[in-house]
Amino acid sequence: MGWRDWSYWVKGGLIFDVLVILVGLILLPFKFEWCIFTCTKVFYSLYLYFPVAYMIKSIFGDNFGFNSNLGNLLLVTTLSIVFYFVIGAIIGWIYGKIKQRREQKR
Repeated sequence: MGWRDWSYWVKGGLIFDVLVILVGLILLPFKFEWCIFTCTKVFYSLYLYFPVAYMIKSIFGDNFGFNSNLGNLLLVTTLSIVFYFVIGAIIGWIYGKIKQRREQKR
């Protein structure tokens, strides 16, 4: 079963995940200074984790965050990959529905 046989939602999810991972790797060497209470250097690639980290903190409170230990960072990374796969899958599913309608009109 090749790439052409996959449904659009699977293709969309994988493409979106790969793009997010590539953007994260490209942004990894760059840092910016974050000054709220104290100034710290933060990687630009952490911006990709903010939606998932915000959802986790809103559910579990301040006891859970991706700065506390490696286990939380791995969990947030895994959930981010799943989150961005779902977003890409929804985009791919919508694209497939639009393409299917166009083919039915012909």
